[in-house]
Amino acid sequence: MKKVVVLGAGMVGSAIAADLCREYEVTAVDRAPARTEVLAARYPLAARTANLADPAAVRAAIAGADLVIGAVPGFMGFATLRTVIETGVNVVDISFFDDDPFELDALARDRSITAVVDCGVAPGLSHMILGYHAGRMTVESFRCLVGGLPVTRSWPWQYKAPFSPIDVLEEYTRPARLMENGKVVTRPALSDPELVEIEPVGTLEAFNTDGLRSLLKTMTVPNMVEKTLRYPGHIELMRILRESGFLGKEPVTVGGARVSPIDVTTALLFPRWRLEPGEPEFTAMEITVQGQASGQPRTVAYHLFDRSDSATGISSMARTTGYTCTAVARLVLEGIFARQGICPPEYVGADEGCFKRVIADLQARGVVLRMNSQPDTVKPAEAGCALSPQPASASFAYQTPNSFGGPARLALLNGRVALPDRIVEGQAVVIEGETILGLAAPGDLAADIVTLDAGGRLITPGLVDIHTHGALGRTFNEPNADAWATITAENARRGVTSLLATLAAAPIPDLVACLDFARAWMQSDTPSEVGWQGDGVRVLGVHLESPYISPAQRGALDLASLRSPDDGSAAALLAYADVLKLFVLAPELPGALDLVTALTGRGVIVAAGHSSAKDEQVLAAMRRGLRHVTHIWSSMSSTVREGPWRVPGLLETALAYDGLTVEMIADNRHLPPTLMKLAYKCLGADRLCAVSDAMNGAGLPEGARFRVGGMEYEVHDGVGMVLDRTAFAGSATLLSQMIPILTGVVGIPLVEAVRMVTLTPARAIGMEGRLGSIAAGKAADLAIFDDNFAAWRVMIGGRWCENSKTENGK
Repeated sequence: MKKVVVLGAGMVGSAIAADLCREYEVTAVDRAPARTEVLAARYPLAARTANLADPAAVRAAIAGADLVIGAVPGFMGFATLRTVIETGVNVVDISFFDDDPFELDALARDRSITAVVDCGVAPGLSHMILGYHAGRMTVESFRCLVGGLPVTRSWPWQYKAPFSPIDVLEEYTRPARLMENGKVVTRPALSDPELVEIEPVGTLEAFNTDGLRSLLKTMTVPNMVEKTLRYPGHIELMRILRESGFLGKEPVTVGGARVSPIDVTTALLFPRWRLEPGEPEFTAMEITVQGQASGQPRTVAYHLFDRSDSATGISSMARTTGYTCTAVARLVLEGIFARQGICPPEYVGADEGCFKRVIADLQARGVVLRMNSQPDTVKPAEAGCALSPQPASASFAYQTPNSFGGPARLALLNGRVALPDRIVEGQAVVIEGETILGLAAPGDLAADIVTLDAGGRLITPGLVDIHTHGALGRTFNEPNADAWATITAENARRGVTSLLATLAAAPIPDLVACLDFARAWMQSDTPSEVGWQGDGVRVLGVHLESPYISPAQRGALDLASLRSPDDGSAAALLAYADVLKLFVLAPELPGALDLVTALTGRGVIVAAGHSSAKDEQVLAAMRRGLRHVTHIWSSMSSTVREGPWRVPGLLETALAYDGLTVEMIADNRHLPPTLMKLAYKCLGADRLCAVSDAMNGAGLPEGARFRVGGMEYEVHDGVGMVLDRTAFAGSATLLSQMIPILTGVVGIPLVEAVRMVTLTPARAIGMEGRLGSIAAGKAADLAIFDDNFAAWRVMIGGRWCENSKTENGK
């Protein structure tokens, strides 16, 4: 059995050792005994402790090895690689070091060594992709977006390090080299920020990093760029640290002692950036290769999205980086890839057999790389316009023409499919079980697949309403199954597939009773259990318009129910953090900031609303984790005069600061068209979501009376009102009925209007990874609308709702 030595047993090195030990005799080496002991206890491998910064220790550790894997931190990677090559052992290395590996090329050739460097996900797999296509077309541009992030965004950094934090900081300080018009240019790290849409995550921000590396020497591609992905807002935080000197390496004198600023920064940051055991995270990568093939324009796009493996505890970054490395390691060990010298990954990708072997190895481990090849470069469509159908998939082993076949699968044909950025025609939406598989050309479908003809109708993701109180005379403030079933069924009939059960402020015991019922409802899944949801909407959690709001901005909420955040009553509500998804409060109230901290620490999203706050009070709450603003212009402060000074309120803060998502009640009653247009122009479809804020008056006739707690209201002029007509009392319009208002009254393009009722609200509550868009791997929650936006068919979790016909076999 061949012997493999893995140098470094961190998150990625451990995954590499665990993957290889079933085929080879593996020894894992690290300076930390705790790491190697855990590995040896879990996997059939040997472990030893050594100081890998010492060349003599490295030589001793790799003696007798057939292959060495380099998985040490970047700052020691080059020296370790040189020692391995000097020893005369083949090596596959993932270290992200600053030095030029080609400086070791002559040494490797002299030792007859194969040394594959930068062999991770990016650089690594990304370079293989370019290497493969560069031999098959004239490549004119290459763009790679890549990043690993925790699933849960936590204040203040909204980041956890899925690999060595030291190497992460290198991405923020090392100048980035790009290729522009055939010339290498250097930009500062964190430069050229842009917002990008990454499925199934949603909006992320991208910035320049030095990830092209060897491609700048080996590829004659005139335009190349690699950017790292983070949650929006992270770039600015790191810029502040860098420009303030906190990432500097030159020692400064503090209290008579010489200290390096970056040492202090890392000591403070790294504990906060550490992924907790079992904490879910993901890796996303989007690659676009453009050029000419056979004299015709061609675009090839790759998409990778991988989640951490909860069964093994292996992170997605360890999977995507480590399994790329182990796939190449097998090629070297088997003599399939034997090129001598320094070999960047593009050399591996240039060999078609090696490239397909790497892809197959990744797929066997659940890391799926999806590719779409287009003979013509697709230009961005005007919002709401259809694009030409995309061609069939390329013929790699992991994408076959019949890959969408099978009797358990359903294809929706002949519809206009609403994607986040365009409306597509001529493509089938393919569903298997509870999950969307993706889009396919109808000609690629197997003959026996079940189909449904949408008749040219609009197919959208299921609508997501994150602020809705009730319908048909019932309210979520009633803790009983009849009320909840009535509301969820009516929403499903209208095309809403997910919602937050919204509770109006009430006495604390009443709210506790509702939260207790919500917990039972969300946990039940059979008819015999209370709260069975049946064909109703998914209840994602509770949206609580809490008692901790400003009496002056209470709107139609009951004054007698209002409380102060510092009176101790919040403890009873915090006990239900598992079902509380969104919590509205007024940040100016005594104790509100501490409550924001307590809620965000338990994973509850905090919103400002029914508030008289000044901008400075809202900003203070944002620093504690506040992320959302409820129903803009409704029950919120605006600019006031204090002497000669103008003091902005919650309204202006919501419009001005990108760190906030914002709701708008788009019923054409709460807000006139001018204000809705202004909100859209300021916020755009990625920060502004539409909500119904429907009360139990929704669906009732004009003049009907309805009650919430001790308050009575009336449906008047198409909206809920208090009886003296001095305030609105929620809308009487459900979410699907707001789409024609967004398009026809506000003038928002259809594709963006759909996004405002699907992906944007899902993103606001952190559910965009599963809901809100038609994309591979997402829940099969769909709505098919007639031209008047009446729901023709509604699917939740792959099942048609009760009002949907079932002749299609689902």
